Amino acid sequence: MTTVETWQQVLLLYADYTAALDNKQWEKWPEFFLEQCVCNAQSHEAHICGLPMATPAFESCGLLMEKACANGIGAQDLHYRQQVGIPRILEDSGSQIRTETSYAVFRTTPDDTSAIHSVGRYLDTIARTDAGLKFASRVCILERRAIPDLLAGRCMSR
Repeated sequence: MTTVETWQQVLLLYADYTAALDNKQWEKWPEFFLEQCVCNAQSHEAHICGLPMATPAFESCGLLMEKACANGIGAQDLHYRQQVGIPRILEDSGSQIRTETSYAVFRTTPDDTSAIHSVGRYLDTIARTDAGLKFASRVCILERRAIPDLLAGRCMSR
């Protein structure tokens, strides 16, 4: 059974992670992950069918840092805000916590037009470390077939 303290730590991890991305603090992004980690995105259909992803997966903080640097370039004229649901704890094994939460990303363009950019859910494995909770695995399941340009363009390729 999950304790109130664990629940609070999970909520704080999600809140800090979301705030760092919303505030374009790209350099902080890799700090939320273990050095050896998995971070990827795939469509809902591919996930349900067990198909491999069509996008690269990141498996280390070095690759995450490259992605973070790519994000900071050219994205200055667009603003993104992420609304993240309350995480549901699926399993707490002591050393790791598996969670699921819904999200929506909103994009505002230079002409002040806001629109939904992406919706879906995160399937996360969170590790307990001496430095606090960190993502061991973060899989973003998109509720559409196409990977948004934020992932497919600037972030997923160099």
